[in-house]
Amino acid sequence: MTNFDDTPTKIPSDTPRLTGRSAGTDRPVSAASTSKRATARRRMRAFAVAGGALVAAVTLAACNTSPYAASVNGHVFTVSALNNQLAEWTSNSTYVTQVDQANSKAQGGTGVGVFGTGGPGTYSSAFVANIVGYNVSFMALSERLAASNKLPGQDVLDAARAVNESQANYWSQFPASLRTFLVEDLAYEASLVPSNAKASALQSTFTKLKPYLFSQICLREASATTLAAAKKVAAGKFVGARSCYDQAGVETQSAAWQAAVIKLSRVGAVSAPIKTAYGYAVVQLASKTAISRSAGVDRVLSLLNAQSEPTQITAVVNSAQVKVNPAYGTWANGQVTPPAVPKG
Repeated sequence: MTNFDDTPTKIPSDTPRLTGRSAGTDRPVSAASTSKRATARRRMRAFAVAGGALVAAVTLAACNTSPYAASVNGHVFTVSALNNQLAEWTSNSTYVTQVDQANSKAQGGTGVGVFGTGGPGTYSSAFVANIVGYNVSFMALSERLAASNKLPGQDVLDAARAVNESQANYWSQFPASLRTFLVEDLAYEASLVPSNAKASALQSTFTKLKPYLFSQICLREASATTLAAAKKVAAGKFVGARSCYDQAGVETQSAAWQAAVIKLSRVGAVSAPIKTAYGYAVVQLASKTAISRSAGVDRVLSLLNAQSEPTQITAVVNSAQVKVNPAYGTWANGQVTPPAVPKG
């Protein structure tokens, strides 16, 4: 059962891009570099709801007689799936904290963020409505691509994951299933958008993402119980067990380990000692299978450089036959509007 109140939430203006489309709404962006504006604009569409200071609590039970949260072209996004995804989003405490900070009164917000006023297990109605809208759009895009046999290739998926890894400092704290969902969503969007950015912009974005653009990375790994011993390992002839990881495998490691590995740019390079729960680790780059620019990768790069919502994405979402459970809001103009607060 999902309980939520009516208080809208907003996303911080500098939140890293976890996926493309923003619930049919482009939020205003403060003065920044072009790349940062694009990043801020194309954030998770799950929170592109503006304003409103309604704070009266409204508790709604999602476990009603309707089995759907929404349907898209006859395919159902169930209440159970919604409950599971709400739990996945909010399991990331760093993410929740950043959203709550953006909604604090000190930042001009309502003072209420992701969670509702009813205590644990409750969410703001806008948060829930936008998660529903997020999934509606995801379903519309995936259905269109499947019907036209244009689902993204592995290069597009790898590039989409690299984007998320490079821009979200809390990315690895999301459950693996939610990360996969976000990667696929960005890849679906890129598959619909032609590579129409300037060549210089594509190359610049590719260069920035390059440390994260790999399909496999192999390392020699050693451990030590003290910092002094780890420094000796790093400075000497390196001997360690060889392990290989794909992008998703790297994400299962600690943030410190990931940061150290990403910095290794040449074969044979050795990291500084990495603090672990049992002591220290030292890693050496053995090989790295890099992802080169391709037509698919360039579509992802082009999407990142887009300065407005690509019409190809908007058209697919707006053409879908969408029905939303009234408990969660109404569908119009490519997004879900939360239900109105009952009077009295």
